[in-house]
Amino acid sequence: MNLQIHHVGIVVEDIDRAKEVYEKAFGLNLKGRYVVKEFQAECAFLLAGNTYIELVKPLAAGGLKKFLDRHGSGTLHHICYIVDDIEAAWKDFAEDPDCWCDAVRRMTMGGLLALAFRHRLMDGEARAALMPRSIGETEASAPL
Repeated sequence: MNLQIHHVGIVVEDIDRAKEVYEKAFGLNLKGRYVVKEFQAECAFLLAGNTYIELVKPLAAGGLKKFLDRHGSGTLHHICYIVDDIEAAWKDFAEDPDCWCDAVRRMTMGGLLALAFRHRLMDGEARAALMPRSIGETEASAPL
């Protein structure tokens, strides 16, 4: 798979406070702020070189809020990879015998395919999102 990173998702309790920290500490600039209904979350994208930092704030009880409560604010939640062929990438994850991949395909804004997976060599679950290269490399869709 030819992977590039589009963004790194960080779960936060207070999106405004976290945004201010990233702006002041690292000089990052806000490029977009959205409510993502599929995940009941508010997201802020800050440009960091050739990728984005996505600050993700849960807006309701559920999986994302449980993750925040369990792991704390400022914790890595997911990495979004740009892939050449989203269907082939999904198939690679789903067919890898060393990798468990949840059965739910979550299409979100901008054509992202979100998934959770666990690899036998990892102690915990990792979260990833896949984005087709046709979307991930266009300035109009960046950050989404």
